[in-house]
Amino acid sequence: MTAEWTQRFHELDKEYRSQGVQIRWCVVEGWHLYYDLVVVEELDLRLLIRCPGNVLRKRKEKRGYKQKDGSIRADPPYYWDHFSYPAYVRSHSHLFHGEIDTGPLSAGAESVGVVLLEGEGSKQNLSCSELFQHAATAILLIGRSQLESK
Repeated sequence: MTAEWTQRFHELDKEYRSQGVQIRWCVVEGWHLYYDLVVVEELDLRLLIRCPGNVLRKRKEKRGYKQKDGSIRADPPYYWDHFSYPAYVRSHSHLFHGEIDTGPLSAGAESVGVVLLEGEGSKQNLSCSELFQHAATAILLIGRSQLESK
């Protein structure tokens, strides 16, 4: 799968270069990426991968953070409940009607072009490979449409 997508992106890059344009791909990701409308408006494509809070919690609890001295740091007890998840809810509640885990996109999110992809534990239950394929397809479509509009 990697070789196929690499080839597709190289072909698009070649098309841009043939028109004298050097394309720069930048993937911006972040836990609170769609909180600030100024940032959102700068993005050509706005993908949001949603997983239910219980799935996010399990992933976070499995994760350790390697320190400069080589030791592994884990989040302190209750970090998820008191800090991480409440911050996530505050920064994402405007994107959905009703429940963050299950609600449809809000009119505001739709108006700025947020595309919702649902991962593990959601209605769509897309695998990482499926999420990647949806994202890569969307990126190529944006790239092609911008090339054609030049």
